[in-house]
Amino acid sequence: MRFPTLSGTVAGGGHESYGGMTRFFAEPKENSMTDEQPQQPPPQPYTGAPQPPPPTPPQTYDATPAPVGQTMGIVGLVLSVIFPLVGLVLSIIARNQSKRAGVENGPALAGIIVSSVLIVLIAIASVLLIIFAIYAVNHMSEFCDALGQGQWNENGFTYTCR
Repeated sequence: MRFPTLSGTVAGGGHESYGGMTRFFAEPKENSMTDEQPQQPPPQPYTGAPQPPPPTPPQTYDATPAPVGQTMGIVGLVLSVIFPLVGLVLSIIARNQSKRAGVENGPALAGIIVSSVLIVLIAIASVLLIIFAIYAVNHMSEFCDALGQGQWNENGFTYTCR
């Protein structure tokens, strides 16, 4: 298939033929501007109205709840130092709540351990204090039996035996 060719010229221009296709073009015009005038850059092609930004995806919020019993575990740990028995009870409750929820609760475990250790130490100290008090009373009783009734001054201490 052959395409018809056109021949001729455009006013002030020329033409070229390639394989049956003809391209017409205009000859460049002389620049009437002087060297003193700045040339303007060629206009940018029109790309249409500015497009709005793409819609932002909806915000998602982390729906995971705060660990169950975590706050009570921290309170139990703090109270285990001041009031070991109260701290032990709160820490055990917090630990059980966390276990049921399937969550680890380190502060509750620490509160249980600290409370237990302090309760044992307080119990040992109480037993030792009771033993010391019994020993002191027995010693004083023996001292008064040896001296008899009255007020006695020994090594800067005043003893009253009845």
